[in-house]
Amino acid sequence: MARQVSSCLVRKMKRPVIAILTLTLILSITLILTMFPFGNAAEPTKDTLPQVESNLTQKKAVLVDVREPEETDEGYIEGAVLVPLSLLAQSRDAEGFGDALAEQIPPETIVYTYCKAGVRSATAADILAKFKYDVRALPHGYDDLVAAGFTPAKSKK
Repeated sequence: MARQVSSCLVRKMKRPVIAILTLTLILSITLILTMFPFGNAAEPTKDTLPQVESNLTQKKAVLVDVREPEETDEGYIEGAVLVPLSLLAQSRDAEGFGDALAEQIPPETIVYTYCKAGVRSATAADILAKFKYDVRALPHGYDDLVAAGFTPAKSKK
């Protein structure tokens, strides 16, 4: 009889523990997905590179490099605004961040984002869109833009 009682208690105790662990797992996954919007990344722009270049020349657009400083130290496109994705992700909810962005990126212009291969530029586009920018993620990376004729800025090194 004592064995039956103790095994019954163990089974009853396992249920709340399992429920708590399950809830913790679900909340952790939700938090990760909201911090890093993997599945929500913006679609790449349909604008062609000549259209992008034309918009930049006419001052209708701004180019934003979202790569990290160690990458942009190696080179970036002339005239690009350097805003690392890590900074966007960490600061997007900070008070006054939208105003600080507006000082660097005029709100009324088209914003083309780029990185090395296009993944981070899409994630950055999602973040910038929350600040009401007309953001268009470029599917082209830095090397592709240089190969297409965009002028690289002088390296910081």
